[in-house]
Amino acid sequence: MSEAFENEVESEVATFDIGKDVDLIQEGVLLPKEWYLLEIAKAPRQDPNKKMKAGGAGAEGAAYNIVLDLITVHEDIPEYNNVPFTLWLSLPALGDSDRKMRGGQTFEDFKLDQIVKVVRGFSGKEVTGAKISFHKGQRAYLYVDQEVMSEGPNKGKTVNTINLNVGIKPVS
Repeated sequence: MSEAFENEVESEVATFDIGKDVDLIQEGVLLPKEWYLLEIAKAPRQDPNKKMKAGGAGAEGAAYNIVLDLITVHEDIPEYNNVPFTLWLSLPALGDSDRKMRGGQTFEDFKLDQIVKVVRGFSGKEVTGAKISFHKGQRAYLYVDQEVMSEGPNKGKTVNTINLNVGIKPVS
């Protein structure tokens, strides 16, 4: 066992050395709301969504996500460089072609349109056909926003998010 994590047990009290003074623990950087250059940092992947993980492929809403692990590229302010983000792009689920949004667009077409916009942003090219590609090292400008978390361990904390509603800009 590591010396930094040895514990002492006195009656019913356990004391642990966590290896770092609590006053030296740093919070992450909260980026100001702005456009940032982001790079695909790892090989893109396809992962099951929460509904598929919980209920299997036959569960209502079960589908896959295209997952892009991104990092900021910011040479002017070192604290803003290499800040990680994860972008989940939802692939349509069974039944999404039958459900309509307020404007009449199907959920299937809405999800696919979002994916195509992101592909255009990272590739800088028009998209044709039914196959799309992302690769490690591609870059695009995305709008980083701030949001107060409503659940989970960060409930009430302001965190950065990527706002695709603002759009995505290709690198010129």
